Amino acid sequence: MEQSLREAILVDYARRRPGCGFDGAGSRVTDATAVRSVHRRNPLCGDEVVLRLEVAAGDATITHLRWDGRGCIVSQASAAMLASRAEGMTAAQLQRLSREVHELIVDQSGAPGDIDENDDLATLAGIGRFPLRARCAALAWDALDEAIGRDSAPVTGHDRGPE
Repeated sequence: MEQSLREAILVDYARRRPGCGFDGAGSRVTDATAVRSVHRRNPLCGDEVVLRLEVAAGDATITHLRWDGRGCIVSQASAAMLASRAEGMTAAQLQRLSREVHELIVDQSGAPGDIDENDDLATLAGIGRFPLRARCAALAWDALDEAIGRDSAPVTGHDRGPE
Protein backbone atom coordinates (compact mmCIF):
# COMPACT_ATOMS: atom_id res chain seq x y z
CA MET A 1 0.00 0.00 0.00
CA GLU A 2 1.35 3.41 -0.92
CA GLN A 3 2.58 5.46 2.07
CA SER A 4 0.39 8.50 1.35
CA LEU A 5 -2.71 6.28 1.18
CA ARG A 6 -1.74 4.57 4.46
CA GLU A 7 -1.39 7.95 6.15
CA ALA A 8 -4.72 9.19 4.74
CA ILE A 9 -6.54 6.10 6.04
CA LEU A 10 -5.01 6.44 9.52
CA VAL A 11 -5.87 10.15 9.68
CA ASP A 12 -9.43 9.45 8.53
CA TYR A 13 -10.04 6.84 11.25
CA ALA A 14 -8.44 9.05 13.90
CA ARG A 15 -10.65 12.00 12.92
CA ARG A 16 -13.94 10.09 12.49
CA ARG A 17 -13.32 7.88 15.56
CA PRO A 18 -16.01 5.25 14.85
CA GLY A 19 -17.22 3.57 18.03
CA CYS A 20 -15.79 6.29 20.24
CA GLY A 21 -17.69 7.47 23.32
CA PHE A 22 -19.77 5.86 26.01
CA ASP A 23 -23.15 7.43 25.31
CA GLY A 24 -25.02 4.14 25.65
CA ALA A 25 -26.25 4.19 22.06
CA GLY A 26 -26.67 0.65 20.80
CA SER A 27 -26.07 -0.95 24.19
CA ARG A 28 -28.16 -4.07 24.74
CA VAL A 29 -27.20 -5.17 28.25
CA THR A 30 -29.37 -7.99 29.62
CA ASP A 31 -28.92 -10.54 32.39
CA ALA A 32 -27.24 -12.78 29.79
CA THR A 33 -24.62 -10.17 28.86
CA ALA A 34 -21.15 -9.83 30.32
CA VAL A 35 -19.86 -6.25 30.35
CA ARG A 36 -16.11 -5.86 30.35
CA SER A 37 -14.14 -2.65 30.56
CA VAL A 38 -10.37 -2.30 30.26
CA HIS A 39 -8.15 0.76 30.52
CA ARG A 40 -4.71 0.60 28.88
CA ARG A 41 -2.03 3.27 28.90
CA ASN A 42 1.25 3.42 27.05
CA PRO A 43 3.66 4.69 29.73
CA LEU A 44 6.23 5.76 27.12
CA CYS A 45 4.05 8.29 25.29
CA GLY A 46 0.92 8.69 27.42
CA ASP A 47 -1.57 7.31 24.87
CA GLU A 48 -4.66 5.87 26.56
CA VAL A 49 -7.53 3.67 25.48
CA VAL A 50 -10.56 2.56 27.47
CA LEU A 51 -12.44 -0.29 25.85
CA ARG A 52 -15.93 -1.37 26.91
CA LEU A 53 -17.52 -4.40 25.38
CA GLU A 54 -20.64 -6.43 25.88
CA VAL A 55 -20.47 -10.16 25.27
CA ALA A 56 -23.53 -12.40 24.89
CA ALA A 57 -23.28 -15.24 27.40
CA GLY A 58 -24.45 -18.05 25.13
CA ASP A 59 -22.31 -17.83 22.04
CA ALA A 60 -19.74 -15.20 23.21
CA THR A 61 -20.79 -12.82 20.44
CA ILE A 62 -19.67 -9.22 20.86
CA THR A 63 -22.96 -7.35 20.95
CA HIS A 64 -21.52 -3.89 21.59
CA LEU A 65 -18.04 -2.38 21.65
CA ARG A 66 -17.24 1.24 22.46
CA TRP A 67 -13.98 2.94 23.26
CA ASP A 68 -12.56 6.27 24.27
CA GLY A 69 -9.05 7.53 24.45
CA ARG A 70 -6.47 10.12 23.70
CA GLY A 71 -3.16 9.92 22.00
CA CYS A 72 -1.47 9.88 18.65
CA ILE A 73 -3.13 9.23 15.33
CA VAL A 74 -1.83 5.66 15.24
CA SER A 75 -3.32 4.60 18.60
CA GLN A 76 -6.64 6.31 17.99
CA ALA A 77 -6.98 5.03 14.41
CA SER A 78 -6.17 1.49 15.50
CA ALA A 79 -8.84 1.64 18.24
CA ALA A 80 -11.36 2.97 15.72
CA MET A 81 -10.50 0.16 13.29
CA LEU A 82 -11.10 -2.39 16.04
CA ALA A 83 -14.44 -0.84 16.98
CA SER A 84 -15.59 -0.65 13.38
CA ARG A 85 -15.42 -4.41 12.94
CA ALA A 86 -15.92 -6.05 16.36
CA GLU A 87 -19.69 -6.10 16.79
CA GLY A 88 -21.23 -9.37 15.65
CA MET A 89 -17.96 -11.29 15.86
CA THR A 90 -17.49 -14.00 18.45
CA ALA A 91 -14.77 -13.73 21.07
CA ALA A 92 -12.88 -16.54 19.28
CA GLN A 93 -13.04 -14.68 15.95
CA LEU A 94 -11.78 -11.51 17.62
CA GLN A 95 -8.95 -13.40 19.31
CA ARG A 96 -7.88 -14.73 15.92
CA LEU A 97 -8.09 -11.26 14.37
CA SER A 98 -6.14 -9.78 17.27
CA ARG A 99 -3.34 -12.34 16.77
CA GLU A 100 -3.24 -11.45 13.06
CA VAL A 101 -3.12 -7.72 13.83
CA HIS A 102 -0.34 -8.19 16.39
CA GLU A 103 1.66 -10.19 13.83
CA LEU A 104 0.99 -7.51 11.24
CA ILE A 105 2.22 -4.79 13.58
CA VAL A 106 5.44 -6.50 14.70
CA ASP A 107 6.41 -7.88 11.28
CA GLN A 108 9.01 -5.43 10.05
CA SER A 109 8.66 -6.46 6.40
CA GLY A 110 5.55 -4.35 5.93
CA ALA A 111 3.71 -7.28 4.33
CA PRO A 112 0.05 -7.58 5.35
CA GLY A 113 0.37 -11.28 6.28
CA ASP A 114 -3.05 -12.91 6.68
CA ILE A 115 -4.83 -9.55 6.44
CA ASP A 116 -6.03 -8.63 2.95
CA GLU A 117 -3.79 -5.88 1.56
CA ASN A 118 -6.88 -3.82 0.70
CA ASP A 119 -8.21 -4.04 4.26
CA ASP A 120 -7.78 -0.82 6.24
CA LEU A 121 -5.95 -2.85 8.91
CA ALA A 122 -3.14 -3.31 6.36
CA THR A 123 -2.16 0.30 7.10
CA LEU A 124 -0.66 -1.05 10.34
CA ALA A 125 1.67 -3.40 8.46
CA GLY A 126 5.33 -2.89 9.24
CA ILE A 127 4.78 -0.35 11.96
CA GLY A 128 6.99 -2.60 14.10
CA ARG A 129 10.00 -0.94 12.49
CA PHE A 130 9.22 1.90 14.88
CA PRO A 131 8.98 0.34 18.38
CA LEU A 132 7.13 3.25 19.99
CA ARG A 133 4.57 3.32 17.18
CA ALA A 134 4.13 -0.45 17.46
CA ARG A 135 3.01 -0.04 21.06
CA CYS A 136 0.61 2.72 20.00
CA ALA A 137 -0.87 0.57 17.23
CA ALA A 138 -1.29 -2.41 19.57
CA LEU A 139 -2.77 -0.51 22.53
CA ALA A 140 -6.48 -1.09 21.77
CA TRP A 141 -5.81 -4.68 20.66
CA ASP A 142 -3.97 -5.36 23.92
CA ALA A 143 -7.00 -3.99 25.78
CA LEU A 144 -9.23 -6.28 23.72
CA ASP A 145 -7.07 -9.29 24.57
CA GLU A 146 -7.39 -8.49 28.26
CA ALA A 147 -11.15 -7.93 27.99
CA ILE A 148 -11.85 -11.22 26.24
CA GLY A 149 -9.37 -13.12 28.34
CA ARG A 150 -6.62 -14.01 25.91
CA ASP A 151 -3.49 -14.82 27.84
CA SER A 152 -0.90 -12.71 26.04
CA ALA A 153 1.49 -9.97 26.87
CA PRO A 154 1.22 -6.56 25.25
CA VAL A 155 3.40 -5.56 22.31
CA THR A 156 6.60 -3.85 23.39
CA GLY A 157 8.57 -2.69 20.41
CA HIS A 158 9.58 -5.58 18.15
CA ASP A 159 8.30 -8.39 20.33
CA ARG A 160 5.63 -9.31 22.79
CA GLY A 161 7.19 -8.94 26.20
CA PRO A 162 6.09 -7.62 29.55
CA GLU A 163 4.90 -4.06 29.68
